[in-house]
Order: sequence, then structure tokens, then C-alpha cells
Amino acid sequence: MTESPIGQAILDAIADLKSTMDQRFAVVDQRFEVVDERFVAMEQRFETVAQRLSAIESSTSALTNVDLSFLQVAARTQQRAWTETNATLRQVETKLDELYGHMATGPEIARLRDDIQQRHRA
Repeated sequence: MTESPIGQAILDAIADLKSTMDQRFAVVDQRFEVVDERFVAMEQRFETVAQRLSAIESSTSALTNVDLSFLQVAARTQQRAWTETNATLRQVETKLDELYGHMATGPEIARLRDDIQQRHRA
């Protein structure tokens, strides 16, 4: 582009838009880090529960004629919780993918592109 005032205004608008998008991405990245930390903590808790259940199973395996149905219920409950957590994680990942997709093709960018194309044609 030439060094015209319109060209400079377009470049300034693009720079401002890029700066705004960079700031938004930085905020989203910070939130991702917090979510990742929470998921790591949850995985560690579930591993601890799995270890405890394994220890209980190994210590009670020699017992006979003992009703351990409460342990089965607890194990099933933990498995359901883990499944729900994984489903929630997939939903969060999908929503974040949608958010990134929306930000990358936002109406501001499309409007700016159209404006630049129209000015370039003129």
C-alpha cells in the first residue's frame, strides 16, 4: 500500500485489532491453564481413590462369605464420576474449540477485510 492517510488508518486499525485479539487470547490461555491444573488435580485424586480401592480389594480378597456389595457400589459410583468428568472435559474442550474458532473468524475481522478489499478496488 502507499503511504496515504487511508492506508495508514487501515494499518492502524489492523494493528489495534491484532492487539485486542492478542489480549483476548492471553486471557483465554490463562483460563486454559487454570482448567488444566484442575483436571490434573482431579486425575491425581482419582488415582488415589483407585489405589485405595485396589488396596481394599487385595486385603479383603482372602475373606470368604463377606458381603462386600457396598464396595461394589462405591467402585461403580467412582467409575460413574470418572466417566462424567471425562464427558465434561470433552464438552469443555469442544466449547473452547468453538471459542477459538469464533474468535479467529469474528465479524470484526470479516468487516475489516471487506473494507480493505473495497478500498483497494477503488
